[in-house]
Amino acid sequence: MTEPLNLDPIRRRTEAATEGPWIAGWRSLPSDQIMLSPKLPPVELSCDVQGRKNAKFIAAARTDVPALLAEVDRLRFQVADLKAKLRDEGLAHSQTIDERDNAQEWADKLAAAIAPGEIRGEHSSSNNPWANALDYAEQL
Repeated sequence: MTEPLNLDPIRRRTEAATEGPWIAGWRSLPSDQIMLSPKLPPVELSCDVQGRKNAKFIAAARTDVPALLAEVDRLRFQVADLKAKLRDEGLAHSQTIDERDNAQEWADKLAAAIAPGEIRGEHSSSNNPWANALDYAEQL
């Protein structure tokens, strides 16, 4: 399993960037310059179709990255919460199994104290030694 991505450097870059939202604009700018934020100087990018797509991507990243960081935080918290619940459920399940095994042990001892082995028989899908011991006791 790979290590979780360290989000701290991404957060620092996000917090250091000019506030958004950013826009991708190219009207009334010299060719090959695209404005990403009214607060920033234009950047040199190709003004062809791909350059405009790139500019829109870059501009959207200003709001997309913080949203993605928040979503990662939310999901990491949820995963940690589910892991804790799973751990607790595993402990409770183990305790239930121990209690069941203890109850079965005591039921076997009680059945043995009530009825001889040939009356009780073995545990199987077609035989219940506890019911056999109870039937035997009721006939006494």
